[in-house]
Amino acid sequence: MNRAYRNLLPDERAALQAFADAYGRRWRDVLDNVYWYNARIWRGPVEGQGNILHAIRNEFGPTWLHKVCDIKQRSRVR
Repeated sequence: MNRAYRNLLPDERAALQAFADAYGRRWRDVLDNVYWYNARIWRGPVEGQGNILHAIRNEFGPTWLHKVCDIKQRSRVR
């Protein structure tokens, strides 16, 4: 069974992007294994992003995170 997912809202995309940028290329694994079940504790650059990650988890789940989510870590300028 294929599930259709809605598009991310801008604040949801921003929260995921901030997390990806903070944790690097393995950000999905960190989110899934460390924060996925208590994402509210994560403090992103914008207040409330942990709560947004928690809501994303509740709606989309881990399959979406690893197979559908198109967020990638942005390159760091050195």
